[in-house]
Amino acid sequence: MTDVAIVGAGPAGLYLAHLLDQQGISYRIFDKAQHLGTKACSGLYSPRIEEFVKLDPSWIDHRVSGALIRNNGTVIRAEKKNWHAYVVSRKKMQQGLIRQWKIPIEQKQIETLLIENNVCLKTRDETISAKLLVGADGSNSLVRRHFKVAVPETINGIIALVPETNTGDKVELWVDETLKDGFYWKIPRGKQTEYGAMGTVQFSDLEKRFNLSTYEKEAAIIPLGLIPTAFNRTLLLGDAACQVKPWSGGGVIFSFTCAKIAATTIANALAENRFDEAFLKEQYDDVWKAGVGKTINIGLLFRGLYRDASPEEITALFKALTTTDLSALDMDFPDGFGF
Repeated sequence: MTDVAIVGAGPAGLYLAHLLDQQGISYRIFDKAQHLGTKACSGLYSPRIEEFVKLDPSWIDHRVSGALIRNNGTVIRAEKKNWHAYVVSRKKMQQGLIRQWKIPIEQKQIETLLIENNVCLKTRDETISAKLLVGADGSNSLVRRHFKVAVPETINGIIALVPETNTGDKVELWVDETLKDGFYWKIPRGKQTEYGAMGTVQFSDLEKRFNLSTYEKEAAIIPLGLIPTAFNRTLLLGDAACQVKPWSGGGVIFSFTCAKIAATTIANALAENRFDEAFLKEQYDDVWKAGVGKTINIGLLFRGLYRDASPEEITALFKALTTTDLSALDMDFPDGFGF
């Protein structure tokens, strides 16, 4: 019997596996995908990413120094004096981390799971036993669905990659009444240009907005809200736990932050032989929600206010913000609750 079974080998699951490996905790990590790193992701990361992983230069497509946020002719400039964010290839990073950390991923589809005196996972050809289970299996998490936990809101995240060289130093965002629950964007990726949107939006909307015809498609479901993430012998992590920024749909920094808490929780659970929901909630769910969760909650509040605001109110807000210095804005923890 292994100590921990991790379902999902995205960045969150990989980082947790790396942390467990450092502590000498046994684990097995499973993913149903034949090819990893294919989830749609802009890979726009602050320098904080280097607190968790060592970025190989080959993973970095470009760097940007800020953003231009547009609303009906009004432009808000959120800029740094020097570069502010990496534009990273998620596929290269994910596959690179597997090699860098020597993570032994098993390509297996988990068909059923049973959690009683231990964790029992069944695949087509094997039954796996573990003391603890971590569901890091994305927005449509099998592990989360096992506990009948509903996600409060899901929206689309869509990306169109165009082979247009773009070495600009600003991300461009469009926020207006044409997409009330999201926004459009354009990201320079060096050898490519990325056009994207999040919200109730389809590729036909993206094509019309940016006059696109030939492009490479990527899409993902973005889960939003705060949900329970600790159960008997089980933790949820990453998109499976809705550890996602409500204002951008990104989740890597939040997931890595929460993975550290999960690793500590797992070590404590094994040391004390405590795998019950009450212990795991106190050690994990309560702790991450006291930090990352506060940031998410405030983001959800502002998301709701924006969705309910009139076009005139949004325009007035943008005009007021044009004279505000946003150079110190933190793209991960804009409310100051980072830890």
